[in-house]
Amino acid sequence: MKTVCISVIIPVFNAGKTLGACLDSVLEQGFGSFEVIVVDDGSTDGSPALACEYARRDARVRLIRQKHGGASSARNRGMRAARGRYILFADSDDALADGALAILWHAADAQKLDIVRCDLFREDAGILRADSRGARLPRGVMTGPAFFSAALARDAYRCHVGAGLFSRSMLLQNGVWFYEGIICEDELFTPQALLAARRVRHVPHCLYRHVMREGSVMRSTDRRTRGESLLTVAYALEGMLPRVPESCRRAWKRNMLGKYFCGYTIARMYRPQFRGRRSSAFVFRHACCAKDWLRACVCALNGRLFCALNAAGMRANRRRGVVRS
Repeated sequence: MKTVCISVIIPVFNAGKTLGACLDSVLEQGFGSFEVIVVDDGSTDGSPALACEYARRDARVRLIRQKHGGASSARNRGMRAARGRYILFADSDDALADGALAILWHAADAQKLDIVRCDLFREDAGILRADSRGARLPRGVMTGPAFFSAALARDAYRCHVGAGLFSRSMLLQNGVWFYEGIICEDELFTPQALLAARRVRHVPHCLYRHVMREGSVMRSTDRRTRGESLLTVAYALEGMLPRVPESCRRAWKRNMLGKYFCGYTIARMYRPQFRGRRSSAFVFRHACCAKDWLRACVCALNGRLFCALNAAGMRANRRRGVVRS
């Protein structure tokens, strides 16, 4: 059997309008050894027929169909079917830049990396911007935890799984899978993968185009679901703390608290129906600087005020173009 260098996994749910452009961007890569695994997640539009047509025309494309289970379930299904040494996860409304697979592969293969990360383009309302925060990162190969700490310290961290390659063997050997049932699965998968990785490097090229589309899962899902998903991420990250090196623990906790506060704000979790989900003890247990303690106190004493202040800060970040993902 021919060696497959990269498996590109694309979960699809009612993406008939965008899937063709995504597949074209992958299949037109100037790189020889890759496969494309399209996992149809119970679509009710023309997505399966379109993917089937691509698979008929190009032997590199495989179509897997399943009942609707969400993007995490579809990606996990793709991981189980993948044959490549490395995996790239692409969303069906996004695209790869020209030459992306070759650049990522040569970096990963030459230095035997577990993860190679890259910069990306963000397209919102038809406006394309380069997100080149990775330029702030140290050059060279680092451990995953060291990379995570450096990225957070330099405001260069992004969790989007499309921005790079993951070693398939590293993921499988360490039991790194997508958490099913939440909508912000990248927020958990990427830190978990970095925690397991021994060799990580960033390449300073924008190789992935992420489209911020109206009607996408993140923009159309209700506030409660988004907020509770982020709290699930925060609590899951806490469960990994015993495996986090001491040198990375402060960064890990700050990221964890950031997810908690963001989820608390989005869902307005000061309301009585969230009494069983919110946890002041969690916040105080992991506060590790004066700013964290102040936010914890305001959140515990007056949740409504905390949400108003934090929401204002989040809006200000968006106006300045600061994207936390």
